Amino acid sequence: MKSLFKDLKQVSNTSWFIALFSFLARYLSGLLFRWLVYGSFRFVGLDFLFCVLFGLLVYIISSLLGPRVRKAFFVILLLIMALLFISQFLYFQLFKTLYTVYSMFNSLQILEFYRDILNLILDYWWALIVFLIPFGFVVVVTYRAPLVAFRWHRFSLLLVVVGGLLWMSMLMFIHAQEEGNPSLNGLYHRDSQVFMGSDKFGLLTAMRVDVRNYFFPSKADVETDPVVVIPTPSTPPLETEVIESPNEPEVIREPWVLDIDFDKLSSSTKNETLQKMDQYFSQINPTYTNEFTGIAEGFNLIFITAEAYSRFSVDPELTPTLYMMQEQGLKFTNFYNPVWSVSTSDGEYVGV
Repeated sequence: MKSLFKDLKQVSNTSWFIALFSFLARYLSGLLFRWLVYGSFRFVGLDFLFCVLFGLLVYIISSLLGPRVRKAFFVILLLIMALLFISQFLYFQLFKTLYTVYSMFNSLQILEFYRDILNLILDYWWALIVFLIPFGFVVVVTYRAPLVAFRWHRFSLLLVVVGGLLWMSMLMFIHAQEEGNPSLNGLYHRDSQVFMGSDKFGLLTAMRVDVRNYFFPSKADVETDPVVVIPTPSTPPLETEVIESPNEPEVIREPWVLDIDFDKLSSSTKNETLQKMDQYFSQINPTYTNEFTGIAEGFNLIFITAEAYSRFSVDPELTPTLYMMQEQGLKFTNFYNPVWSVSTSDGEYVGV
């Protein structure tokens, strides 16, 4: 055992050992993370290949560094990896999702949950230790280890070529995967969904994609002038219709139309976008009054927007007032917010 440890010390500063150990640390930490977060140890080919590319990249970078800097680079790299896995794991246990670059800029808010975080650390101390094992091992094995100078040779150049070919092949494969919602291509090139991307590519790759998309968004994410499509005129609205029922009061259905002259608005502006919008709204069929029209006339309207509201929070015993409001009021069960990001403000507009 002592002989093996001594041999590891001898090679701990070599580029090939740093690359191989970094690959294993990332892949095995990813397996543990996948089990803790997704409940599965399943093999994911893209995750494995990205780990291979990571090892090759570490090999190239470490080979360009001096012996002392290479040693520091090795230790710091493993510490950063461990902290990323640990922080994302704790964040998931707290919020059931993974943090993004956007949420990192509001990271001070998480201090409000410091008691919960401390409890999570106490509950999952064993997982945190496992994530830190590669870092601790490297600290021990590189302590007073001999410094080895690196020399380029044909094998090193071959690894660079193989890494480049593997990288291009993976990009071509991902680019061709457009099935699913979101697709692999969408997750990798357009969408910043760390939770879903982590399951497909591995945590560190998903975080790298999120960082890239945040600072260098794709063309599809850059705001452009809205494109207004003018629909073809549809059938004119029906005349006022009276529905009678023997057991219920009669319901009058008539077009619900505001007194707005869209043609006049369109002719009074030179803005092409506004003109198209006026033309569009002038040709939309109106909705019709129903049995709920005017039911709250004369009453005050209180509009409540609940941040992070979930149907699981409505319980007859735990939240009786919310439960009463839901069950005794009008319940709209076919409501979907179209955008997940900044859904609070979008949901307010949709609700109004």
